[in-house]
Amino acid sequence: MHSLPEPAHADLMVTFSLFEGYTVRGAQTLLNRGRIRRCEAGEVLYHGGQPARSVLLVLSGEVEHFLARGSSEVRLGASGPSHVLADVQVMSQLPHPTSARVRDAATVVEWDGAAFGRLVAADNVFAQRVLQQTARSLATQAEMLAASLASIQAE
Repeated sequence: MHSLPEPAHADLMVTFSLFEGYTVRGAQTLLNRGRIRRCEAGEVLYHGGQPARSVLLVLSGEVEHFLARGSSEVRLGASGPSHVLADVQVMSQLPHPTSARVRDAATVVEWDGAAFGRLVAADNVFAQRVLQQTARSLATQAEMLAASLASIQAE
């Protein structure tokens, strides 16, 4: 399940807008501060309410976000390659508000909270891009949650 970063991962990262202007060597440096996880379809990466201890970058595949309430789930969206997950919770020391499950097999980079904190402190451009992406994701999830609640109330 865990492996060392491969050069191909750094080559892939520099194609993401999040890493525009980075060199492969720069991307490799980021990879070296985390670990690569290959995840199977259906694997739950974290559950809502759990303490957030690590930040994930999706390299390939898709991760869906959902709220589990009893026997039902409300799907809030999905994140694909180049999306960063759980950064707000880790940096704010908050629990995960939602759960995340791998839809199709995925590969992610996982940074523990301290390593991610050092990365954003050392790289203002990376920090700004992650923040912008997070704000867009939160807005999208809020829209999907509102639509789900509206459909529940209509029933």
